[in-house]
Amino acid sequence: MKIFYKLATLTVCLFIYSSGLAQEACKVLTPALSGNYDGECKKGRAHGSGKAQGTDQYEGEFKDGFPNGQGVYQWKNGDSYNGTWLAGKRSGQGDMTFKRAGKSDSLVTGFWKKDEFAGKFEKPAQVVTRTLEVTKADLKFEASSAKEIVVLLSNTTGNMPTFGGQIRPKASLREVNVSKGSYTKLLNFYETNKHTAYKLENVTFPFRAKFRVGNQEVEAEFFEPGKFTLEIGLNN
Repeated sequence: MKIFYKLATLTVCLFIYSSGLAQEACKVLTPALSGNYDGECKKGRAHGSGKAQGTDQYEGEFKDGFPNGQGVYQWKNGDSYNGTWLAGKRSGQGDMTFKRAGKSDSLVTGFWKKDEFAGKFEKPAQVVTRTLEVTKADLKFEASSAKEIVVLLSNTTGNMPTFGGQIRPKASLREVNVSKGSYTKLLNFYETNKHTAYKLENVTFPFRAKFRVGNQEVEAEFFEPGKFTLEIGLNN
């Protein structure tokens, strides 16, 4: 009985010791977090959900020893970041809170890239939808105080003769159906043999609208002020 008791005690001690070694072997590779780690592990590195604490602390997702995915990081000075990570760096959408002595916290919300703040929006504009005969719907952005959107139209058969000898009409902007923001003036900007351009002036951003060209349509959203060009190409 005594021998059995001693063997059982030895087994428990060995289990506790081996568990401690396994936990100790699970590394966090961010130096400021390489103190205590409690969480999932893979091949000796923090991988999955976990919590790490060194001079700083982090709780969330890990991959190959680094914060990766969704998580909350707190620096030793009290600043914190709640958002997405990639290989130990802030990357994607997140909220950064800065502690200020004697003042309320400062909050920066937006998108991050390689641990640096990239801006309030992931990109300045996007094409939301387009109908089938729209072969091209490209957006270009230029930082500017102009606050305007140029709509550049082209179609493959515009200004070409039909079998009956008539000239096919070039693409024209029939309607701008605004669902967010506003503009004060729409100008026929210029025309060439292949293109027709229109300009929306004094645009209030964010701005979202459906641009109707003939019986086709492109919906686009513009998030921040500046000068935009929306190139629409039609195959009709």
